[in-house]
Amino acid sequence: MKRLIGYTLALFLLLGSGLAHAQSAVWTGDYFVVVGKNEKQQYAVTYGYHLKWHEIKAGPDFRGGTLADLATAPLAARDDARLPGRYELLAVGNLDGQAYVVTGYEYATEPRFLDGMEPLPSLTTATAAVWAGPHYVVLGRGMGGDGVLPTPRDMVAYGRPGDWQVVQLPFNDELRFTHLAAAPLARPYGDAATWKRPPIVPTYQLLAVGTYPDGSAFAMLGYEIDGVPTFTDQPLPIPEIVNPISVEWTGRDYLVVGDRGDGQFGVMYGFPGRWARAEDFTLDGGQFTGLAVAPHASILPDPQYELLSVGTLKKMAVSLAGRAVGGVPEFDRGCSLIPELRGTAQDPPSPGPAYVVGASEAGAVSAPYPNPFDARAVFSVTVGEDQRVRVAVYDALGREVAVLHDGVLAAGPAHTFAFEAGALSSGRYLVRAQGERFVQTRPVVLAR
Repeated sequence: MKRLIGYTLALFLLLGSGLAHAQSAVWTGDYFVVVGKNEKQQYAVTYGYHLKWHEIKAGPDFRGGTLADLATAPLAARDDARLPGRYELLAVGNLDGQAYVVTGYEYATEPRFLDGMEPLPSLTTATAAVWAGPHYVVLGRGMGGDGVLPTPRDMVAYGRPGDWQVVQLPFNDELRFTHLAAAPLARPYGDAATWKRPPIVPTYQLLAVGTYPDGSAFAMLGYEIDGVPTFTDQPLPIPEIVNPISVEWTGRDYLVVGDRGDGQFGVMYGFPGRWARAEDFTLDGGQFTGLAVAPHASILPDPQYELLSVGTLKKMAVSLAGRAVGGVPEFDRGCSLIPELRGTAQDPPSPGPAYVVGASEAGAVSAPYPNPFDARAVFSVTVGEDQRVRVAVYDALGREVAVLHDGVLAAGPAHTFAFEAGALSSGRYLVRAQGERFVQTRPVVLAR
């Protein structure tokens, strides 16, 4: 049955028609985080709930590139105890034939992204990202193959910022994978007798969705075995969906929202080979682009959850709320504007002494070059007035590994510094300049 979503946007549509849209959404454990573009076509982030969004913040900066997906990880699952907040954000995107990530954290309950992009090794494009227990899994494409000349191949990068591993996947080159979800498994996949030892970390099931050459949708299951994501199953069709928009794990089923090809978007839930259809929707010419699921404790026999779908309608960013009703996903009849993605982006406020996104008039640190580097990275510090500045380098655990300067820097021309890796191990480091009027941190990756 087709349902036309009524929308309460008339007043807002009279106020302006600047292009803005919401692209991706995640649940952090406390609230939803939505990333999209504002009227200036800059990525911006807002957070909160349907009908209650907070002030716009600066989003991930891909330097003119495109955002592909957004993932989040609870910092309780990380060993980086000195990182700020309760969760980490990972935005994946693409620029000039290279896949990148931009990392963010929670600062005083608000999501903030760091300045600077980290390239994903071997990936020319990234399409989806998900947190799978011990690490992130990023689905994309790269140059690989067994022939004399490298050919485009489906690949997966897995790990954490500053420490990525890449595996080539045995996908058919005619398939196009677009989204990824992960579900925790209570026990290892397969016969327990085949496991020589218990897994060290929880084993996750992965579900990748995409389109066949004819445009119809498919899903393929994969698993993490000894920490390595592996897809071995055959692709199976997702009925009645021609273009998957998003896929999420609800705690009970996989939930796939996609374009039906007739102006409606369909909702399928279940598993490959066992899909059920929820009620279809149309957005009156609009398009949904992202989906997030928030699990909620319930005394009912079936797990319950809250849904948030985001997209664009009439050049405006909108959200649509939903929930589980007896285990069946059901969306509300009305969508609402996300006003924070309509306004002009503001300068990002200071998140505190640990990291500052962007520069200030008092002082600024340039992006280290090259990045990644194998022996020596160069950067500069500029100050707006004479002041004492301490320039140091920290590892991913917050330990100081080098002091490059501790004294007065004069205003005017940039002061150049070199970070010599020496005997340091590969990984992610932070170059930090703290003056009397400013503090700023830049990430840099050592890859030997």
